[in-house]
Amino acid sequence: MNNVFCTLLIITVLSSCSNSQSIFSGGAGSQNAESSKLGAVLWQQTSAEYKALCHQAFNIARAQLESGQVMRNSSGNSDRKPAIVLDLDETVLNNSPYNGWLITNNKSYSEETWREWVLKAKATFIPGAQQFIDFAQSNGYEVFYISNRSVELLEPTLSNLEKTGIDINKNHVFL
Repeated sequence: MNNVFCTLLIITVLSSCSNSQSIFSGGAGSQNAESSKLGAVLWQQTSAEYKALCHQAFNIARAQLESGQVMRNSSGNSDRKPAIVLDLDETVLNNSPYNGWLITNNKSYSEETWREWVLKAKATFIPGAQQFIDFAQSNGYEVFYISNRSVELLEPTLSNLEKTGIDINKNHVFL
């Protein structure tokens, strides 16, 4: 079921991006690439379909926890809590405002602009993420977060997570 959902999500995202090129008609080459980026960011920020797909993914994960499809304490060690590992960027935290800023300022991704964004600690939740995390934690799951963010960005990342209202354990964030 997960593979089917992932495939459908990928197809949906790709078709949305390809449709954006026809909506934002422009010159060849880089203008079409920029139009595609703009269409993708607009879709993520405004589409009811995107929000519904995010909620659907987290609802499926929650249903698996509720139904017991996720193994709890399979090692037989009752001292261990079950764990969930989540990627941060674009799984838990929404960085589309950063991508929108890049487009409106005619910039490309750089470590410098990314660092500036992370230091602002303004990323919000991906739709459904907070409810899933709250549910998992309230049902005894340890939640861990991983990211390819630089280790020097740990404090602003923790600050951002705390601002969103996640009950965060600093030792559960791995950059």
